[in-house]
Amino acid sequence: MTTPVVRKATATDQASIQQFLKEEWDPSHVFIKRPDLFEWQHLDQETQTLSFLLLEVDGAIQAVLGYIPYLHWSANVRENRVFLAIWKTSKHCLVAGAGFHLLRQVQKVTDTNFIGAIGVSHSALRVYKRLGYETGFMDHLIIFHPRPPAAFLSGVPTQGVLSSQGTLRKLNLTSEVNLVDAICENTSSPKNADYLIRRYSQHPQYAYDFYLGQIKESRLVIISRAIQVKDSKIARIVDAVGDFSLFPQLAKALCDVVVSEGYEYIDLYSTGLDVQAMVEAGYFPRSKDSEVVVPNYFEPLEMSNVDLSYAWKATDARSHVVLFRGDSDQDRPNK
Repeated sequence: MTTPVVRKATATDQASIQQFLKEEWDPSHVFIKRPDLFEWQHLDQETQTLSFLLLEVDGAIQAVLGYIPYLHWSANVRENRVFLAIWKTSKHCLVAGAGFHLLRQVQKVTDTNFIGAIGVSHSALRVYKRLGYETGFMDHLIIFHPRPPAAFLSGVPTQGVLSSQGTLRKLNLTSEVNLVDAICENTSSPKNADYLIRRYSQHPQYAYDFYLGQIKESRLVIISRAIQVKDSKIARIVDAVGDFSLFPQLAKALCDVVVSEGYEYIDLYSTGLDVQAMVEAGYFPRSKDSEVVVPNYFEPLEMSNVDLSYAWKATDARSHVVLFRGDSDQDRPNK
């Protein structure tokens, strides 16, 4: 057998990767049906390279590993975190441990000091843990409408008293770039306004809302997306930058958004936030034992609770990391 070759993909490999996904993953995978979405997430227009590593034998793809570097969204981010996306080995792979070969190459290819993954399988989570990654499951926190306008959920708990110390207003991301950059700079966020614009404002399909939360000089930018579910609407917070300690104090302000927009609820998957303070402020912590079902998948709708896993590893010493579902590819169309 010819020696396996690991290389970074180029734009000319796109059709081969899509064919690989069709044969090895799912013929209806969104990246096959929506090449524009594939390119938006993985194509570097300037270098005409793809954020995919390929392992090949005699030119035939044996395994692929897609990833999303923060630099894909902005050349001026404070830290180039890299989040893993599609990781797939062929059923007929000729190379033992092909997937591990690719994973070991990501740090070298991207020269990153942080690699993360969100929404991985239980088996993959065990692999990450053995490789020294910090692993676990994201917290799922919800603020319900006190009187749902068109309920599709059942067993919804009564919304408790909410903390009402902060204010929240709509934010025009494109015209308030300097403000957002200042917030990111003051809180040492790895992201910036350009990142948020390219990642969310310029999404090829989804429309996002941006809010500015504030208490005195402390500020928090919240990114959310509304979803139509049958006759109801819900919203999910997908990302945030700024002072995360404001989340508990903005509970009432977020509930006001839920009411004014006619949402049934707004939810948030994250890790690293002060969950105890958020629960005390009125957020509902959905757990495995919760009777209410707050779905994660809407395309198509799956009425089941989902514990969203995460894994991350840094080459430098750090004990605390905040992650949101939008950091990876968990907020993208599935069909």
